[in-house]
Amino acid sequence: MPEDERKVSLAVLIPVGLGLGLIAAVGVYALAQAAPLKKRSPCADYGDVDGDGYVTEEDAILIAQHRVGNIVLNEEQLRRADVTGDGRVTMEDSMIINQYVIDLIDTFPVCRIMSIG
Repeated sequence: MPEDERKVSLAVLIPVGLGLGLIAAVGVYALAQAAPLKKRSPCADYGDVDGDGYVTEEDAILIAQHRVGNIVLNEEQLRRADVTGDGRVTMEDSMIINQYVIDLIDTFPVCRIMSIG
C-alpha cells in the first residue's frame, strides 16, 4: 500500500429488533492521508462521547457498547452522545457519528436544532 494511504476499519452498526442486539458489517477502506479520522464537533461538544476533544469512530463504538450493556455512560457522555437531539441515545446516534467521521455528512441533527432554538 502506498505510504500516502492507510487502512481504516469501519463498523456499520444496524439496530435489530428492539435495539437490544446489532449486526456489525465490517469493511476496510483505504483513505488518503488527508482524510481526517478524527474531527472537531460541528457544534459544541456533541459527538465527542469520550471527551478527548475529537469526534472519532471510538465515540460511535462507546455508544454501541452502552446500548448492548457492556458499559454505562455517565450523564455528560449521554448528553454528548445524543447527536440526533431527540433526548435518547440509540444506535442511530452511533451511525450518525460514523457518517460524520468519514465525511458522509457535515453536521449533526442536534446542531440544526440548536441553531433554530
